[in-house]
Amino acid sequence: MVIVVNRLQFEAARPELEKGFLSAPSMTDRIPGCVGFEFWRNEGEAEYLVVTKWEDRASFEAWTQSEAFRSAHRNTRSAEGGSSNLGVYEVLRS
Repeated sequence: MVIVVNRLQFEAARPELEKGFLSAPSMTDRIPGCVGFEFWRNEGEAEYLVVTKWEDRASFEAWTQSEAFRSAHRNTRSAEGGSSNLGVYEVLRS
């Protein structure tokens, strides 16, 4: 199992980004191999974490190559002006 964390940082909070993530359909219902999705905001900060849990690295890689991935990332205007840092972590114990 792997956990993928996308850390998004901005100068100020992004309500439109929050709205987009909160209104999107569940990934776990429609993306093969995705077994968890969480969207976090740091209290008092303009920092967000997009945390996804995958059955394996191959499932995550397949998602990044899919039309569903391209569609989900097509309108990223709400994330403009920010920085993104992606980390992939292997779960050693749960």
